[in-house]
Amino acid sequence: MHSNATTIVIIVSLMNVLLSLNLRKLNPEANFGLLYATPTVIVALDLLLKLVGLLISVTIFPAAMVLSILLASLLLIFFPKSA
Repeated sequence: MHSNATTIVIIVSLMNVLLSLNLRKLNPEANFGLLYATPTVIVALDLLLKLVGLLISVTIFPAAMVLSILLASLLLIFFPKSA
Protein backbone atom coordinates (compact mmCIF):
# COMPACT_ATOMS: atom_id res chain seq x y z
CA MET A 1 0.00 0.00 0.00
CA HIS A 2 1.30 3.43 -0.92
CA SER A 3 1.83 6.20 1.60
CA ASN A 4 -0.35 9.30 1.67
CA ALA A 5 2.78 11.42 2.10
CA THR A 6 3.35 11.27 -1.66
CA THR A 7 -0.08 12.64 -2.36
CA ILE A 8 0.38 15.36 0.23
CA VAL A 9 3.69 16.48 -1.30
CA ILE A 10 2.17 16.76 -4.77
CA ILE A 11 -0.98 18.54 -3.55
CA VAL A 12 1.07 21.04 -1.52
CA SER A 13 3.23 21.75 -4.57
CA LEU A 14 0.16 22.32 -6.75
CA MET A 15 -1.45 24.56 -4.15
CA ASN A 16 1.74 26.64 -3.91
CA VAL A 17 1.68 27.15 -7.67
CA LEU A 18 -1.99 28.16 -7.65
CA LEU A 19 -1.46 30.45 -4.68
CA SER A 20 1.49 32.18 -6.32
CA LEU A 21 -0.44 32.72 -9.56
CA ASN A 22 -3.43 34.19 -7.71
CA LEU A 23 -1.32 36.44 -5.50
CA ARG A 24 0.60 37.72 -8.51
CA LYS A 25 -2.70 38.57 -10.22
CA LEU A 26 -4.09 40.35 -7.16
CA ASN A 27 -1.00 42.42 -6.42
CA PRO A 28 1.67 42.31 -9.14
CA GLU A 29 3.84 44.92 -7.36
CA ALA A 30 4.18 42.95 -4.12
CA ASN A 31 7.27 40.87 -3.41
CA PHE A 32 6.24 37.49 -2.04
CA GLY A 33 9.66 35.85 -1.83
CA LEU A 34 11.59 33.07 -3.46
CA LEU A 35 8.74 30.80 -4.60
CA TYR A 36 7.13 33.59 -6.56
CA ALA A 37 10.41 34.51 -8.26
CA THR A 38 10.99 30.95 -9.49
CA PRO A 39 10.39 30.63 -13.25
CA THR A 40 7.26 28.76 -14.27
CA VAL A 41 9.33 26.24 -16.23
CA ILE A 42 11.23 25.23 -13.09
CA VAL A 43 8.02 24.86 -11.09
CA ALA A 44 6.56 22.71 -13.89
CA LEU A 45 9.70 20.54 -13.89
CA ASP A 46 9.41 20.22 -10.11
CA LEU A 47 5.86 18.91 -10.42
CA LEU A 48 6.75 16.67 -13.37
CA LEU A 49 9.62 15.07 -11.42
CA LYS A 50 7.29 14.38 -8.51
CA LEU A 51 4.59 12.87 -10.74
CA VAL A 52 7.12 10.66 -12.55
CA GLY A 53 8.48 9.57 -9.17
CA LEU A 54 4.96 8.70 -8.08
CA LEU A 55 4.32 6.59 -11.18
CA ILE A 56 7.64 4.75 -10.85
CA SER A 57 7.18 4.18 -7.12
CA VAL A 58 3.72 2.72 -7.61
CA THR A 59 4.74 0.39 -10.44
CA ILE A 60 8.44 -0.54 -10.23
CA PHE A 61 10.63 0.98 -7.51
CA PRO A 62 9.07 2.14 -4.21
CA ALA A 63 11.97 4.44 -3.28
CA ALA A 64 11.58 6.45 -6.50
CA MET A 65 9.29 8.98 -4.82
CA VAL A 66 11.89 9.90 -2.23
CA LEU A 67 14.52 10.28 -4.95
CA SER A 68 12.22 12.39 -7.13
CA ILE A 69 11.46 14.75 -4.23
CA LEU A 70 15.19 15.06 -3.55
CA LEU A 71 15.93 15.83 -7.22
CA ALA A 72 13.07 18.33 -7.40
CA SER A 73 14.34 20.05 -4.25
CA LEU A 74 17.85 20.28 -5.68
CA LEU A 75 16.42 21.73 -8.88
CA LEU A 76 14.66 24.46 -6.90
CA ILE A 77 17.72 25.15 -4.74
CA PHE A 78 20.37 25.36 -7.43
CA PHE A 79 18.58 26.82 -10.43
CA PRO A 80 18.98 30.58 -10.97
CA LYS A 81 16.01 32.45 -9.57
CA SER A 82 15.72 35.05 -12.32
CA ALA A 83 12.38 35.04 -14.11
